[in-house]
Amino acid sequence: MIGKAVTRNAANNNMEAAMAEYLRYPDKQHLQWVVRAGSRLVHHFANLYAPGGSNEDVAQGGRVAVL
Repeated sequence: MIGKAVTRNAANNNMEAAMAEYLRYPDKQHLQWVVRAGSRLVHHFANLYAPGGSNEDVAQGGRVAVL
């Protein structure tokens, strides 16, 4: 159980680790970890493509692209 918690924390901070865990355990929980791990990257690009405005639509598109 401790290893699982460490894995979850690492996956939440690292998109590659999250994806590796999802490939090992392809379930809804691990997919959520992938989305969470990619959220900073998605928001970074959303801010680039929709600066100063409502970028939530762009961010939603980015989340779909991560999946």
